[in-house]
Amino acid sequence: MLALISPPAFAAPPVRQEVALRFAVDEAFQHQSGVQYFYQLVPPEPCALTASPAFAQLRVLDLGRRWERLAKPPHVVVSRLSYLVEKDISFFSRARAEDVGYMNAVAKDYGISKTADGRYRVSKTPANSFTLTYFDDAAVRAAPADGAIARVSSIASTELPSSVLMQENTDFAPVLGVRTGELSVTWTAQYALHPGLTRLEVFTVSYLHNLPPFFLGGQQRVFAEAQRASLELIENLRAYAP
Repeated sequence: MLALISPPAFAAPPVRQEVALRFAVDEAFQHQSGVQYFYQLVPPEPCALTASPAFAQLRVLDLGRRWERLAKPPHVVVSRLSYLVEKDISFFSRARAEDVGYMNAVAKDYGISKTADGRYRVSKTPANSFTLTYFDDAAVRAAPADGAIARVSSIASTELPSSVLMQENTDFAPVLGVRTGELSVTWTAQYALHPGLTRLEVFTVSYLHNLPPFFLGGQQRVFAEAQRASLELIENLRAYAP
């Protein structure tokens, strides 16, 4: 059964938590601004990662397979978002994806800047760096059949997306002296539905060294903060006017 998530305090769109990564797109719900959301936190226990069907399907998104090189198993967050934006597929270009002004208009409180080495830096706690890789239509169709783009496509749709943006966040700063994230990899597939209408499918795998202690919210806080951040980004994107 599908469960309705309590909305955050800001004016969020309707959001529904799905019980499996391979959920079916609900066209009617999404056309009413609805956001479908799958979220799973895998505990750092022996064999927990290999026992998670969602992680098994998305582990290919971490092209460097960094989790296998960690000294101890991490907490892993696996998620999928699916929603519509009333923007043409041409809106989601490489130039816009790499534009710091656009990033800060959509991620308003992240304080994003571009560094001398061509990476990007987030000043919001926990501060981190990220890189972007953009795959246009030709690159999507030339991608290996067993690679990340094919895996994303097989979960989200029977069709290949028109473009894909891969973001890899690393170099997470400690918070109060405690290690936070190790790596977060997000693949956003953009599907052209009609002129002026695009579906976004967003898949993320995040490796966390530690969770907040129970008296600060524990794993529920991780979920609540991830949900709120995602919904704010979606609303800012929908409202963005070049």
